[in-house]
Amino acid sequence: MYSTLKSIPTYKMQSAFFPTYLRQISIFERIRLFKPRSISNRSYFFKFFPKPTETAMKVRDNVPAYFEIIYKNGMSRYLVCCRILSLGSVLFLTFCTLYSLLTETSTPKMVKWGSGQQPKPQENELLVVMSGLLVIAVMLHVIVNAMPIRIYNFPEKGQYIFIFYGIIPTTRKAVSCKLREVRKVEGGSLLPWRENKYEIINRCRIIMLEEYFRRPADYNILIGYQKPQF
Repeated sequence: MYSTLKSIPTYKMQSAFFPTYLRQISIFERIRLFKPRSISNRSYFFKFFPKPTETAMKVRDNVPAYFEIIYKNGMSRYLVCCRILSLGSVLFLTFCTLYSLLTETSTPKMVKWGSGQQPKPQENELLVVMSGLLVIAVMLHVIVNAMPIRIYNFPEKGQYIFIFYGIIPTTRKAVSCKLREVRKVEGGSLLPWRENKYEIINRCRIIMLEEYFRRPADYNILIGYQKPQF
């Protein structure tokens, strides 16, 4: 009897002695049994926010049709959120700081004693905190302003158009330049993108990430590492 059972394959023994709902199922079979509803719902959700086509982006950025996109910032949505938050924070903190300064009374301040038993005026902690937050918000606003969301190129004439977000997040700001007018800026910085700082000569400083370029050759031609091929 034992030899007979031993000769029967395992899957036949399971089907013979165990009902279908009691048989062991591997983890890979269990994964196939469940329908990925979250994926279908997520794709249905993104239908309300379709990705703009290249033609639509050119119309929105007010760029001629003969230009082609060579750079798309993958953090554009995050930049919009940061810009809205930083702009709102700057306005709110500026209002609070001015309100605190204007409503400050001339009553004598409380003093606190240190270890040397010397009276020291108590600082206005709220004003110090608001000033620090205001500096951080302004720095964040400046960093977002330095990141182009798109770069267009007209290779026949060596023209480039950099698109940035405007003062209002719904607006755009364009900066034009020609070939060999963008150079890399060397030097230390506290920014996490200190290796990605560039300068459009006589215009502004920007932050670009190489991985967002369409091709490595587009980056090399823009910086001047490679000669353009027409």
